[in-house]
Amino acid sequence: MLHNTQEVADALGMRRGLIDVWISRGLFATKDQSKGKARRWDFGDVLRLHVVENISSLEFPLAIAFQLSSAALSAAKKTGLFLVIQRRIPSAEDLELVRGGLLSEIPYEFTSEAVAPEKLADVLRNRHVDASVVIELDSLVRRVKGALETVNSAGAE
Repeated sequence: MLHNTQEVADALGMRRGLIDVWISRGLFATKDQSKGKARRWDFGDVLRLHVVENISSLEFPLAIAFQLSSAALSAAKKTGLFLVIQRRIPSAEDLELVRGGLLSEIPYEFTSEAVAPEKLADVLRNRHVDASVVIELDSLVRRVKGALETVNSAGAE
């Protein structure tokens, strides 16, 4: 089933204007990009948008949130997985360049991967990481499906 942008905004509790800004900046494309046609969103688009919103609400840079969200979309097709987003500790050389003024900011590297529950503890013990975010994908998928069903049933009344 396809949804219009307002339905998606209502389902996710987002401002429509924010979604439009992200689209206008080229950060988010949907399947139907035909000029002059209303934008339509499939479930995968809506799920990815919700993941991006969650990641960016944690103060990750928006472009990185979009980049990291792709792992969630492919992993959501399987059940029982977690999306793990991690920030790697910068190298000593990079920190020295920042201290010396040759780099203006610390060059953090972010990764995301789908992880099975039995591997989660091992992934979180990575000593080369200083921050991790874990998103349980099954509950995220259920929330998005439920929100879309609610919006669709309200629109049908």
